[in-house]
Amino acid sequence: TQKLAVGTSAGLVLVYDLRTATKWRVLEGHEAGIAALGFSADGERLASYSARDSSVRVWQCVATGFFGGLLGGSTNRCIKHHVLPKPA
Repeated sequence: TQKLAVGTSAGLVLVYDLRTATKWRVLEGHEAGIAALGFSADGERLASYSARDSSVRVWQCVATGFFGGLLGGSTNRCIKHHVLPKPA
């Protein structure tokens, strides 16, 4: 897949589909701005990091099944949430 993820200062992650030039998903969960993003090698997961809310989230972002791909359905859910220790 050809996707681009962009983090916002409001804590949203916007995922764009570059093949269709459309916004594919909006991932919500962070309480502050996104500092870093990275896709897994297979493109099925996306990690997001927010320094201000001291957390890392891993998102599953693949269409599920035949109809999910056709209808735009996706699990795009947070599958792991790690709260990091606050700096001293």
